Amino acid sequence: MLTYPTDTAVTARTISRDLKEKIRAGHPAPGLDLPSERDLAGAYQVTRQTVRAAVSLLQNEGWVQRDRLGTFVLKRAPGTVHRVADERDFPGRLLRAEAVVDTAVSGTLREALLPEEPAQDLGATAGVTTLVHDHRVHGPHGEILQNTRTYLAPDLPEVLPQLSTLRSALRMMWTQHWPSGLGEPSTTGELGIGVDLVDLYRWLRGQGRVVRFLDQAPRSSSHPGTITVLRHIVDDDGHSLARSSMTVATGNADPSTLARGAHPTSENRQSPPFSYSLSPQDRSWLEAWTLSRPAERGLALRARIVLLGETRSPHAVASALGISPRVVCAWLDRFRAGGLPALRARSRRGRPRRTEPAARDSGLDRRPAT
Repeated sequence: MLTYPTDTAVTARTISRDLKEKIRAGHPAPGLDLPSERDLAGAYQVTRQTVRAAVSLLQNEGWVQRDRLGTFVLKRAPGTVHRVADERDFPGRLLRAEAVVDTAVSGTLREALLPEEPAQDLGATAGVTTLVHDHRVHGPHGEILQNTRTYLAPDLPEVLPQLSTLRSALRMMWTQHWPSGLGEPSTTGELGIGVDLVDLYRWLRGQGRVVRFLDQAPRSSSHPGTITVLRHIVDDDGHSLARSSMTVATGNADPSTLARGAHPTSENRQSPPFSYSLSPQDRSWLEAWTLSRPAERGLALRARIVLLGETRSPHAVASALGISPRVVCAWLDRFRAGGLPALRARSRRGRPRRTEPAARDSGLDRRPAT
């Protein structure tokens, strides 16, 4: 647990920096939980609201992640940033602060065929018709400072009524232009409607979804002097929602964007969330844990989650084990961040379990643990 001299004047940002230094030193290690809000508030002698604001700063910078089990430390792998999305983030900006002055934005929504690479990231079939959103940030003289193309998951309009309405309006416009011979929506993507999907994350949260994204390292784009960052947007259950390609001039890019590392090659390109390969040693430990004594059945369950999660989706794992997909995602996230040690650490979420006298005497807990 983190312990520091208390000071009633400590601000949320100071606490955030303090915790960041401890995380850099490995306390807590990746995959392990931060102390509770109550414990941190007591250690720093501040309110829990101040602690919550400090943890939010860490989360927005990609140091920690919140889920139904608590707040755990993320692995700071070179080249990726994984964090929960703010409602105002879509589609996100890579621009340095000085370049954002006197800017304007524009957006266009259209239908087009889903290319192979975005289809792989979205877990969809290449060649199906999907919604595509083009977003541009314009400078004071009309120049384009950042261009972002987002392929939305083909089934997303079925989840969001707002997108369904926009898709219907787009198709109605296509019907009106049909006599002019512009072609079918599935084969021609030149006709679109002007709309900025700035509220996309808010719409998703209104459906009870926690939105997060994984940014790949920047790579050189086809235009000289520019870089491109790919962003994979998922929900808390691991469903792919969208895939964005953000391009910005190198001179206008935020320094933190350029510091994310070299672009991974096609052989080691960042895998989608929850994709991993177990080493023989890890597999041996996990298989042994599935045979744990009853007192460690929570550890056995977590081992089964990771073993099944190597080849199955979170929903398939949840169905096989009879548990919530969010619990599956939470433990897969922790394993990816901290490996086997993260699985051995118990979640502190919820009240302490009470055991019957016989169970206490034998060291066994009669309730299942996750």
